Amino acid sequence: GLGFPEPCVIDCEAGTAAYAGRHKYEVVHATAADTIMSSVNWLLEHEHPFQSLIVDPISVYWESLQSKWTDILLRRNKQGRGYRYEYYELSARDWMLIKNELKTFLRKLLEIGCQEEQILL
Repeated sequence: GLGFPEPCVIDCEAGTAAYAGRHKYEVVHATAADTIMSSVNWLLEHEHPFQSLIVDPISVYWESLQSKWTDILLRRNKQGRGYRYEYYELSARDWMLIKNELKTFLRKLLEIGCQEEQILL
């Protein structure tokens, strides 16, 4: 993916470090779902030279998104059926929240202005 034209990398595991100097790319290091989404929003809202976008690996975003919502629901729903003191058991309705945010993220990736075949997850 780093050989794609004008790549921007949202690097979630510091995987680009081994390629420094071998490829020309811009990188954002992020592991939190909100930070990753902010990077995507920046690309949507600003003109940029990037023709390719790499999110590596997308599984870090997915796990962070689940953790984010579990923490929110644990604090918010202390009377809910999923509340288990130190953790929260997600319900079907809770999963809808998480999946809706994931769908929004994926839609935004496709809107960024990179060619669809040059988005690597």
